[in-house]
Amino acid sequence: MATKLAAVGEYDVIMPFKVVGVEIYPVTSSSEFVQKVMELIDEEVGVIFLSDKFLDGAESIFEKVSARPLPCIIAIPGPLGATEFARKRMRNLVKKACGVDIMGKRKESL
Repeated sequence: MATKLAAVGEYDVIMPFKVVGVEIYPVTSSSEFVQKVMELIDEEVGVIFLSDKFLDGAESIFEKVSARPLPCIIAIPGPLGATEFARKRMRNLVKKACGVDIMGKRKESL
């Protein structure tokens, strides 16, 4: 069984994924972003790459997938690097997996 891959976000960030066969879904607003991601979750896409520009305020996405094995949600930093939301989320996930905060207090950890 093949796993479907998708990328959602601003065109410049997700366009390179098309080269390797990932379906891309360019969006320009937070509401459009959340709507497209929810559709992909309902379609049972296996891996979804998300531009972290739109993640702040999109907690509903993580609530919907938190107890499910799929999809795997991967935040992609934009040209200016990872957003604070993405850093905090990654730090919390690593802390939960390891049982200790190994990323420390430094912002440049990610």
